[in-house]
Amino acid sequence: MFTFSRAKGKKLLINIVITILVNALAIGLMLVLNRQYIYEENIFLLFILAVLIIVIETKSIVYGIVSSIFLCSSFNFFLTDPQYSFVMDDINYYISFIVFIIISIIFGSIVVKLQNKVVLSKENERRINILYDLSKKLLNCHGSKEVFDNINSSLAKNLNFKFLLTDISNNKNYGNVEDLSLEAKEAMDFSINQFTIVGRNQAIYSSSNFLVFPIRSKSYKFGAIYVDLRGEDIKNVDFSFIKSISTEAAVVLEREEAIKEQEISEHKVEKEHFKSTLLRSLSHDLKTPLTSIESGSLFLKENLDSLSKDETKELLDNIYTESVSLYAFVNNLLNISKKSLVKVYESLDDIMENVKQYFTNIKHSQKIVFPSIDDSLLVYCNAQLIIQVFINLIGNALKYTKEDSTISVDVHKENNRLLASIEDNGGGIDEAKIKTIFDEEKRAELKKDSYRSSGLGLIICKTVVEAHNGSIEAFNNSKGGATFRFYIDLNKGKDHDTDN
Repeated sequence: MFTFSRAKGKKLLINIVITILVNALAIGLMLVLNRQYIYEENIFLLFILAVLIIVIETKSIVYGIVSSIFLCSSFNFFLTDPQYSFVMDDINYYISFIVFIIISIIFGSIVVKLQNKVVLSKENERRINILYDLSKKLLNCHGSKEVFDNINSSLAKNLNFKFLLTDISNNKNYGNVEDLSLEAKEAMDFSINQFTIVGRNQAIYSSSNFLVFPIRSKSYKFGAIYVDLRGEDIKNVDFSFIKSISTEAAVVLEREEAIKEQEISEHKVEKEHFKSTLLRSLSHDLKTPLTSIESGSLFLKENLDSLSKDETKELLDNIYTESVSLYAFVNNLLNISKKSLVKVYESLDDIMENVKQYFTNIKHSQKIVFPSIDDSLLVYCNAQLIIQVFINLIGNALKYTKEDSTISVDVHKENNRLLASIEDNGGGIDEAKIKTIFDEEKRAELKKDSYRSSGLGLIICKTVVEAHNGSIEAFNNSKGGATFRFYIDLNKGKDHDTDN
């Protein structure tokens, strides 16, 4: 308050000095022009000019009116008969003086209004530019905290009032108002709940020393802007400025909520698709080993006495092999059922070590070549599922390649993606079947041996990869074998997965 009063006193002193100097100059010129026998009408024009200069410089009609009266009195004192007296013998001077004062007031008022309009226009332009810049910042914000941080920064820089910005979702307050009265707290709650501006000169809390602007939409409540008006009243330009900010903030925050809801909905759909694909695939991947076990057991039961020892052993070996395959499949299925589709940043080196360790414990005659991995490379994924994809694709290659074949695994970063391939030189895939190798319906119509199969099946491998925003493909390579290649995003991207 002390700083404000001092500045106001300084402005008042400057205006008085300007008025005195201009009036003194006008009177001096009046005396000079009178000696040169200049007409009195021209002297009055000089006075009008002096009054306009005073009004323009002081930006107040009051100084213009005072100057008009002072100049008329000076004209009467120095130039009218009797001289050096405020008495006038000619009544025409009274009329001239009155007309001059009225003209000065009219001109002065027009000048002040024009000045105020210019100032208001510049202020409106400045506010518009501020709102435009704020809008651009808000459109690039992610999350309510970032939105409120930008609003707080804009209000602090451009508002000459104390304020409090409250963020309901994060239970956080911004601004330079420390304590609110009980009335102010009630007003803020009312404003947010009723979606209306309350406070001084409003329908509600009209006699209070504050204003509250709600930040909300029809569906969501975000917060409010409290403005302390104990220092002075608020101008229309400031009122409109704060109202525009609260409206813009509500639009941006509502957009954020809509994006969150859409992402949650997409995630639910993604999980349901994953589950439904898994269930549809079960019948295909369980049917073959179960059929073999059933038919082999039945044949053995019905022909046990007529079978030779070698034939019996061969049947039992087949039943055992299929039961082991079925056990591995069910075990994989149980592992996945324990995992929700939750993705976190995982070390690629750790993922590949798990895959390498798995095949170290499995007897095979083919050569498997694993790549060296940068231990700092992170992948946003569900590690268990990605490990299982590698295991099944490599295991698929082991099952359908010759003993002297080489299976090469390659994993590297490419355009912010993880690109992985399992390549062999063991014979390849029928070209007519490559296009439908990941097709659920087509695959169901074919026999198991028509495709390279794996514990979880190629369909489920595809589902896992697509659940990581990637894709998988198969093709015959130039080495005389098959290549299975897939990619997933290295970074989090648009995923916001939750464990449901």
